[in-house]
Amino acid sequence: VLQTSTQRQEIDRIINIWNRINERIEQIEIELFNPGRIHVLNPAQPPELPDPHKLIKKIILGIIAVLGLSIAFTLIKEKLDDRIKRTADIEDVLGFPASGFLIDKKIENISHEDMFAVYSLNPDSYMAELYKFITIRIEKDHNSHGSKIFAAFSLIGDSGVTSSCTNLLGLIDADKNEKLLIDLNIQKRNTIIESDSKGINTLTDYLSGKEDLSNCIHKSSDNPFDVLLLGDIHSIGINKLRSSVIQNILSKLKTRYKYIIIDAPPILTSSDAHTIAQIADVSLLILDAQKDTWQELIRSAKILDSLKVKVVSVILNKVKVMRAGYIRNSVQEYRDIRSSIIPPSEHVTSENAIG
Repeated sequence: VLQTSTQRQEIDRIINIWNRINERIEQIEIELFNPGRIHVLNPAQPPELPDPHKLIKKIILGIIAVLGLSIAFTLIKEKLDDRIKRTADIEDVLGFPASGFLIDKKIENISHEDMFAVYSLNPDSYMAELYKFITIRIEKDHNSHGSKIFAAFSLIGDSGVTSSCTNLLGLIDADKNEKLLIDLNIQKRNTIIESDSKGINTLTDYLSGKEDLSNCIHKSSDNPFDVLLLGDIHSIGINKLRSSVIQNILSKLKTRYKYIIIDAPPILTSSDAHTIAQIADVSLLILDAQKDTWQELIRSAKILDSLKVKVVSVILNKVKVMRAGYIRNSVQEYRDIRSSIIPPSEHVTSENAIG
């Protein structure tokens, strides 16, 4: 009986092991049949014909992606561009508005040579109208505060200072013998009148003692103002152009002229510019919208503030249509108004159409 009972227990143990083996085999088969609990009922088949809706969706998504990248690129480029672009931004930085702006000469197809006499060669242009707005401010400052000496500076050079001076003087409402342009830019030769021409005396001749000051002032029939050119100042030594000498010269000329505009050297690269700024009644900063930066403008403003200049005025020059889109509409509106008032046959030139 004992032997039979032992054999029975051994048989039950073997049956129990067999049952567990079968259960595990069934679990393995289920896991192999349903991997990750996902069962593929029918394998994917390639479409017989392409779905046109998917192509349209791809095109739309592509267009959206390109537009998004373009906008992002433009915003990043604009953020990294630290050039001065709008007159409204000048007020945000300096705390006072700009006296005006001047458009790029290419907008009205004005040649480089004509830029020095826009007031006479292109009087119907929008450029001339912008100069008139600025001259109104100059005349108001003269009548209200007695300002006579206006010194025009660039920040680092080549921002159109000379052409701005000639056009402002050409449009100021005063007689020819009441307006004077003085060339004191030792870094760049004034090309209005060739200083090496025979019979033209310059400020250098006066400083060297060769001529009286009155004999050095050029009264040309081509310009509606008198001109005092610097000449070859290096031939007699730059130290001749001291602060006391400049102040003495201007004191003499103030008694003869109502408006004196000085074509001065750049404010950031010349110590002579600092001397002139202290003497002038109004300092005109003429900025180049295509190259001058905010850092340069802030540095210039700090310099003028430390010099305790009397009045500072800012003009933004060479503003492009692409960099300030509202200008194109302004120019077009101005020309439409001019065309409605003045017959085409009376226009000075037909080449100043907007490109």
